[in-house]
Amino acid sequence: MFREVKGRLKTRNCAIALGVSVFSQLLLIFAFVEKLPGRGIVRHRYCTGGMETKYYYVKYRCLMDSYGNPNINWQLWWTDIFIWMSAIGIFTLLIVGTYMLISDLDREERRGTLNFIRLSPQSTQSILTGKLLGVPILLYVASILAMPLHLWSGVAAQVPLGLIFTFYGVTFASCVFFYSAALLFGLVSSWMGGFQAWFASGMMLFFMTGTTAMPILENPMDLLNLLSPSTLLAYLVPDQFVEYVRIFGSSTDDLLSYLHDWRWFHLQIGSNEVTIAGCMVLNYGLWTIWIWQALNRRFRNPNSTTLSKAHSYWLVGGLEV
Repeated sequence: MFREVKGRLKTRNCAIALGVSVFSQLLLIFAFVEKLPGRGIVRHRYCTGGMETKYYYVKYRCLMDSYGNPNINWQLWWTDIFIWMSAIGIFTLLIVGTYMLISDLDREERRGTLNFIRLSPQSTQSILTGKLLGVPILLYVASILAMPLHLWSGVAAQVPLGLIFTFYGVTFASCVFFYSAALLFGLVSSWMGGFQAWFASGMMLFFMTGTTAMPILENPMDLLNLLSPSTLLAYLVPDQFVEYVRIFGSSTDDLLSYLHDWRWFHLQIGSNEVTIAGCMVLNYGLWTIWIWQALNRRFRNPNSTTLSKAHSYWLVGGLEV
């Protein structure tokens, strides 16, 4: 980890990470400021009067103050910002982090330094954990810089702090799982000749796009919802806005109706945010353990099989359950 951090935490790199993070936040805020209603607007999403239209985008009748300016529903405005920041954060962490880890492994492999690292007396867990923590360090810095605005928008939207930190916990567990999977993919895909980082990040984009706002289908495909942190987005919307906030074009109310009826062996795992978050973290933990079993074998001996025969039987059993 010290090796990776020392090579990346330089003044120029940190300044770029700071600039990208602040610029992105300002761009998002300005985009939503542009959406606020001005004088003369009769109906708008962020007005406070009765509902006038309810199609793809809900609009309310605008009530004016004594100066002729429309009264703004700031809670709904901050809710939209909070949900957008949550979705952007998930996509950025998983897609960019996956690319960075696999690209770093490929670069080490081509330079021959990966074999040198294998000769280190450090354990496989120590070396690869250093990779997980050190390689995306600038991404972590940019994310931490975005947390104050994300927390502020959540509090202004009246989302409980406990729920916000639950979302952070699930996002952290998803990063550990997907980053571990990225390391394993990087170790077994050296034959792709440098294309593996683009391929993996593209597949991650495809996975996240397909599983965000994905309804419960009551078949084995529902497992993908437990592996996608975006499943928790619907629970972050305050109760009074679930009919009006849409997540990637899907109504939050419809998504929650599917999730609340979600059962596994007759257990209502989607009944509330605590049970769904617990099941997601449990799944991330179990599959991360399996991935590290494979990493331990493959890192020290690139020619060995990914899993032993006994482990493969246990893995199939776990998938069946």
